[in-house]
Amino acid sequence: MNENVKKFCDKSGLIKLWPTKQRLQKEVIKYLSTKFIYNKIYTEKEINYILNDNHTFNDSNSLRRFLIDNNYINRTKDGSKYWKTNNYLEKTIETTNLLIKDCILDDLDRLNEINENVSYIDEWTGTKHNKEYIINSLTEGDLPPNGHIEFYKLKKIIHKESFQIIGFIELYLGYPNNNTLWISTLFIDKIYQNLGLGIEIINEISNNTKNYDLDELAVGVHLKNWPALRFWYKCGFSEIGGIFGDRVFSANSYSIIQLKKRMS
Repeated sequence: MNENVKKFCDKSGLIKLWPTKQRLQKEVIKYLSTKFIYNKIYTEKEINYILNDNHTFNDSNSLRRFLIDNNYINRTKDGSKYWKTNNYLEKTIETTNLLIKDCILDDLDRLNEINENVSYIDEWTGTKHNKEYIINSLTEGDLPPNGHIEFYKLKKIIHKESFQIIGFIELYLGYPNNNTLWISTLFIDKIYQNLGLGIEIINEISNNTKNYDLDELAVGVHLKNWPALRFWYKCGFSEIGGIFGDRVFSANSYSIIQLKKRMS
């Protein structure tokens, strides 16, 4: 809690006054948004309960509206579901050489082409290449256990110079921990590999998502995928979250290591 927000809270951290200045209102609303977590779907009743637990002037309806208007909370049109959003990932992400935008169905052919071009990794992962992967991800999301599509993002990577889609990245908010951004896939077309673009993407994301209640980035890498292991370690993913899969090494056994990068 910053000093500006403290002025409007009591000793217990409950909001006791509502600021008159819009700038301060935004700071208080941002603080209030930290009381909600990613990877959880709320009802309106649950939203109000949390708000009532964190302020003293009995106006949960206004606070809920402020959270929605400032894009900290989203909801369905009928108000049956509410969830915490991430302003940074909702927008176009821009790096020196790239634009990273939400994928749409019109991107399907190009994304399928890229997916085919990276099928060589199947020998390292032990998985059969899935030609329906992109359309399934666009329509249903590639979700973790007990995941919700509201927290899933499939984003295309566009090179500024050619305006061509050169790759895609899949992100999930709140897995395996509520304040973790999970990177399930990062594929860049072969002709654009080894140009430092992958590191450029991860540096941009890690430098900015720490401002949105995220403590760490995490990724799962197949142990036989040595290029990926080197890449993620170079990006600062040096903490091991766990190893999953076959316990004994062989030509036909496969395991995944979960790597993490803590936000500084």
